Amino acid sequence: MVDHPRTDAPPARLDPKAWIENQSPEELASWIKCRLQGSDTLFRMDVRQDELPHSLIERLYPDLDAGTRRSIERIVVGFVRDMARNPASPWRSEAGDELLLLSQFVCKDLTEEYLALARDQSLVPSRPGEAELDLHFRALQSLLEARWTGNGDWQEAREFWKAEERRSPRYAGAAFDGLALLGPEHALALLPDLPWTEEVADEILDSLLDLMDEWGRSKVLYLLGQQWPHLTGRLRREIDELLQDEGIRIAFGSQAVGAVETPEEAPSIARYHAALGVLRRCGQKAEVLAGAGV
Repeated sequence: MVDHPRTDAPPARLDPKAWIENQSPEELASWIKCRLQGSDTLFRMDVRQDELPHSLIERLYPDLDAGTRRSIERIVVGFVRDMARNPASPWRSEAGDELLLLSQFVCKDLTEEYLALARDQSLVPSRPGEAELDLHFRALQSLLEARWTGNGDWQEAREFWKAEERRSPRYAGAAFDGLALLGPEHALALLPDLPWTEEVADEILDSLLDLMDEWGRSKVLYLLGQQWPHLTGRLRREIDELLQDEGIRIAFGSQAVGAVETPEEAPSIARYHAALGVLRRCGQKAEVLAGAGV
């Protein structure tokens, strides 16, 4: 049982920001541990709003003084490192899920720890998608928030995310988003292999819109056209409906790379086709277009 830090005021009168800033690092660490474990009695959570234990700290953090913010970051980093390195860590529990969510917000770089957790097979549920607690999924999400691309080895990252897609449909959306960090061609090449369940469809369709925002509509639609002949009829229909809802009309032939029917997109697509042709004649890989700003 963790002892709560001292306070000289009754709980009902406490101002959380002022109280947090008045704690020593040791007292703050004790309270954060209680809070993330769901046993904080100083600041009760609003069960009517389904408040998560970490959300109070996340909400207050930007307005706390610089010294307190540094203390919180150091405390959270220490907790995450213990979780990653210690198989018997108390953070390998529901409290660890809250810890990772908080760390995404307050810590600058825990990529090494997130990767260690994601590779720890003991954290993978026996039935992903059915387990109430999935620390493996949370570690993957944390890697995405850290925008991990392989620490200089993009091929390692590509194989990592492809393995996650093969592991379970539960991780397909994370795998798609992880590959998207490497380039849209890597993410879209995953589409023919995806198990197109309702949950996977919702995640991937949302991610397609993000992909176009980040990499450019014409580039993503061109690359999508390359995958079009390999997609199932259901997947084609749902993607087509999504794009039409966004005001995008496409004409992907069953065997050909697609064209965009909206006039403003046609010049970009034409330039993309032309550049691709030049690269092919030079014997270079088309993948480099993803970072070329075409």
